[in-house]
Amino acid sequence: MKLKCSLRQEFIILGYTRTSAGVGSLLIGLHGDDGHLFYAGRVRSGFTSRQLDMLHSKLQDLERSSPPLRVEPKINAKTVWVDPVLVCEVKFAELTPKGKVRHAVFIALREDKPASCISLESDTDPA
Repeated sequence: MKLKCSLRQEFIILGYTRTSAGVGSLLIGLHGDDGHLFYAGRVRSGFTSRQLDMLHSKLQDLERSSPPLRVEPKINAKTVWVDPVLVCEVKFAELTPKGKVRHAVFIALREDKPASCISLESDTDPA
């Protein structure tokens, strides 16, 4: 019997890649231990056309000219950066050693959590 395990986490939306239809993928990030944002990868699947339209509308109002990161990641696509205020929930297979999500799937926007509180969740017991 083969079981697929996946992880879920909230991420901050840092920007998106632009396509002719609007949003191609979401660029996501987290707050590090030092409080600064770091890039955690892209989410390219899991969207319905209705969600893509809604996301595009919300993200257009938040556009900015520079990335909200200390170090701009190299992304081979037309990138639009946004103010880091929206939070989304993402399902993914794992985090790479460099801290990037692998096989990320969009679940939903999380309007109940502020972006300032989003950092990497840990499954270790703090005791």
